[in-house]
Amino acid sequence: CLMDNMLHLPALAMLFLSSVVCAQGQKNAAIPEPSATPSLAIGRGLSLFGGAVLGLSFWLRWAGDRAMRLSERESNPRRRLELLGKAARIYPEDAAIREQLAQDWLLVDPPQPQTALEELRRAARSSPLRALYPLMQAEILDAVRPRDALDLTHRAIALEPNYLNARLLRARIWATTGNRAAARRELKETLARRQSLSNRGGRARRGYESLILGLDEKLLKSVERAAR
Repeated sequence: CLMDNMLHLPALAMLFLSSVVCAQGQKNAAIPEPSATPSLAIGRGLSLFGGAVLGLSFWLRWAGDRAMRLSERESNPRRRLELLGKAARIYPEDAAIREQLAQDWLLVDPPQPQTALEELRRAARSSPLRALYPLMQAEILDAVRPRDALDLTHRAIALEPNYLNARLLRARIWATTGNRAAARRELKETLARRQSLSNRGGRARRGYESLILGLDEKLLKSVERAAR
């Protein structure tokens, strides 16, 4: 359990060491009796153990962060997978690492969609409110398991009703599976939401917000063709 989240180790080690130091201070306040010697030895041993845990935790954090930095500069997807795999072993519940692993499994030759899907499922378990992960899964399954892909678009839209690309993908799946009426309604709703969001104006959107509220023009054109 302790290894599940390395970020907890420094705090646990510091808490542990502080209690040992306090105990040592109390013992040092008076000349120890011979009978107290074993407890002092135990205290020193525990202190050394706490220091080792603290050092290990910082080393693991450094190694994980270094692997992620190197992966960002690496152009070869196979090499990126190696580096990200190291980071994932240190940060097993980091959704962003799982997301990047999924993307790289789709870029290798040959692509590995099943492995990518598993990484995205793990990312979704770590970050269940992030609508991006069900949509990424739906994009992989669209051509081979459209019913499952449709369910995933429903999930993404339930999390983010203004997720425009999720709505477009849902419309395209409906169109390609014979429900063109539903596809046209969804397309109309998507365009209305885009117009409403555009009318609001405001600050420039970045990061996750830009992913949710952005619209893929190529996907839009494919939906318009399929929904005719």
